[in-house]
Amino acid sequence: ESAARRLARLLPVLIALLVAYRFLLPPVLHALLPLPLWMRSIGAAAIVFPAGFLMGMPFPTALRTLVGGYREMIPAFWSVNGVTSILGSVATMALAKFVGYNGAMLAGAGCYLVAWCITVGSLARPNPAADSTATAVSPK
Repeated sequence: ESAARRLARLLPVLIALLVAYRFLLPPVLHALLPLPLWMRSIGAAAIVFPAGFLMGMPFPTALRTLVGGYREMIPAFWSVNGVTSILGSVATMALAKFVGYNGAMLAGAGCYLVAWCITVGSLARPNPAADSTATAVSPK
């Protein structure tokens, strides 16, 4: 199974989870408030884990789809990922200040929706570079 197909299946799950968080998170957090600190901590970790786990998968999975000269640029892609992770977290907090946390959550789901559309679009097109690099590689 190709990494691109896994990515095309993973992103809708993440989008659905983020949209579900938008509606389910406020009552769940409200229910956690009267509990002792240790129970709230476990509850917070249980809430954050699924989204954090799924958000950590698209980038490394997408790296597996690279072919040809793009494979040589993987260290640069990791650098860009690090910078955009920092900028994205700051931008999310700024967005949350203006539209609220629910709006920021939906904006994040929208970004993953764009990534999913790009992934599905790339699966629809044949990739001649993948075929040519597979045959052009010679043993050393």
